[in-house]
Amino acid sequence: MTDSNNVIHFPRSPKRQLADNIPSIEEAFTNLQIMKEDEMEAVVEMICANYIDTLEMAGFDVTSEPNVMMEVCFMMESVRSIISKYYGIEHSFQELANECFEIKDGKLLFLEPTFVRRPRPTEEPDPTGHS
Repeated sequence: MTDSNNVIHFPRSPKRQLADNIPSIEEAFTNLQIMKEDEMEAVVEMICANYIDTLEMAGFDVTSEPNVMMEVCFMMESVRSIISKYYGIEHSFQELANECFEIKDGKLLFLEPTFVRRPRPTEEPDPTGHS
């Protein structure tokens, strides 16, 4: 019995075939971004569902009031902004938060925003220009 009889030969894949299965850097980055966005959406949905459930348990049926749903959606975008910041992704609410809050003497202060109120699609514009 020779040494060559003791060797088990496994089938080999061509090296080129293995390299074809490895994603490019761009594909890997895109896949990572998609995974981050999917995780962010799952976390936002979980937090916001709990938030809405808690409000409803407290007697506030926020899902039946269209005008209240705007604030709920605003809250959802705020949560999405927080999660985005954690992942290093920019979100427009981050700048909004910078405009609405400031830290003074170690305290977080809310700065009353001065928005120009636009009429909602169901409202008639005020002919005097006052809201």
